[in-house]
Amino acid sequence: MAKFEELDERYLYLVHGANDDSVESVFNYGICSNRGNRIGSVLTQLSKDDIKLKGLRALEKGFCDENYCKYCYVVKIPKFYYGWVGRDGAIEPPLPLFYEEDNKSMFTPHLVAGVYSRERDKVATNPNFNPKYNPNGMKYAKEQEELFEHTSLFNDWYRYASSRDGMTNDELKTFDEQMGTWRPVLQRYSRYIPELYVEYKAVLEKEKAK
Repeated sequence: MAKFEELDERYLYLVHGANDDSVESVFNYGICSNRGNRIGSVLTQLSKDDIKLKGLRALEKGFCDENYCKYCYVVKIPKFYYGWVGRDGAIEPPLPLFYEEDNKSMFTPHLVAGVYSRERDKVATNPNFNPKYNPNGMKYAKEQEELFEHTSLFNDWYRYASSRDGMTNDELKTFDEQMGTWRPVLQRYSRYIPELYVEYKAVLEKEKAK
């Protein structure tokens, strides 16, 4: 069984269904959203209890059957990246999850762990899976902004997240690089995700993409 199908408590597990044979494109460029930077428009979160009870492979198959789709992509978002609320009510500093490409909102490919093919009844891991991706120039999901909005202790974070919406990717990237925006946050998370990941483009054999 592929590694991405083994439950890791550090992550939130979400799935995305598709019928087009663009597996390699999704692995390299991410998941396109036609409704802006909203996670719920393209991803469905799985219950940790369901994963433990049924197993991720069974949930992938069930999702394909229920939604009449050929592929079920599995996304793993580190809880802390999303904006994890601790027992004391404090929120871990979140990381942005979307970028813009040709006026389209794209969910980062680096958190797409793999895909299940209903036709082949097989899985393929994403060589481009890299939870330590570079967030320069990226924007928050609307769900993350809403989390800040309703937490009085993080009003500043909400205003900051909202302000990024009005900037282009290039403007944000230049700003982030000059200010070192994410350096302290990524250093903070190195203790939660100590593994080293090497980012590289996914090149799949033709039979794996069908």
